[in-house]
Amino acid sequence: GAYNLYHSLDVASNTNTLALGTNRLTLKSTGLSNDATARIGNLSTISTFSGTINLERFIGGNTAWRQIGTCMSNKTLADWYNSTNFPMSGFTGVPNNNGFVSAYLYNETLSAGNFDNGWVAATNITNSISPDNGTLNGRGYTIYVGQTASQTPMNNFTNTMSGSFIRGTQNITLTNQTPGGENSTSNTGVHVLANPYPSQIDLSLGSWNAAIKGYYNLVNGSYVWNNGMTGIIPQGNAIMIFTDANIVSMSFTEAMKSSCGGSTTFMRTAIPKN
Repeated sequence: GAYNLYHSLDVASNTNTLALGTNRLTLKSTGLSNDATARIGNLSTISTFSGTINLERFIGGNTAWRQIGTCMSNKTLADWYNSTNFPMSGFTGVPNNNGFVSAYLYNETLSAGNFDNGWVAATNITNSISPDNGTLNGRGYTIYVGQTASQTPMNNFTNTMSGSFIRGTQNITLTNQTPGGENSTSNTGVHVLANPYPSQIDLSLGSWNAAIKGYYNLVNGSYVWNNGMTGIIPQGNAIMIFTDANIVSMSFTEAMKSSCGGSTTFMRTAIPKN
């Protein structure tokens, strides 16, 4: 049969096998808060896994630029696109394919000493959105979300994807073309990274290289510098991270998954830097 999960699927520490079946399990999302979005907990003990899921992500708030990602493999912009609820523009495969581009990746290696140089516009609705895709290297999107005038309440909706979700450690290489510290005029070393798991994650549970200096606070729209990597990143969000070294390795791990609920919400109300 089919099962709707409204809270958390957690496995015992001595469990090494998990079989979910084919799209039998739906992770429900009924609101912006973490408490309203189902999650799959730490799977680090699972050595034998099979199955696919249906993943929901409730989306609401104001129409605005957002930093978002997905925890699903083999997905493209088409899996977000909806002509009524999640319209897109400016690239091949959508009705309004000229003019305003509504979806961007950020590629720090193109920054060449200037933050604005790193924005890479979407070119086709077939562009990958899955952070485990080798060409994305963990990245999420900065994308214009909503159907109303900018900064006005959107029509709330729920995006649903079906298929395989990402699990296990996700290793990412970060760069900075012109390191220079917090007061550098280059504003390089920026990376927009997707939360790769079907769960909120707690940044404080990660192991961070000292060269990773800060991040963009998803909730209040502020920059945090040299103050430690803390905060809850909801399922479906991406986060802007700063590094101050030419090449830095980092990892998202299953141990960073968190059951923390409360007021941390998907889709902050502040406008991101873009």
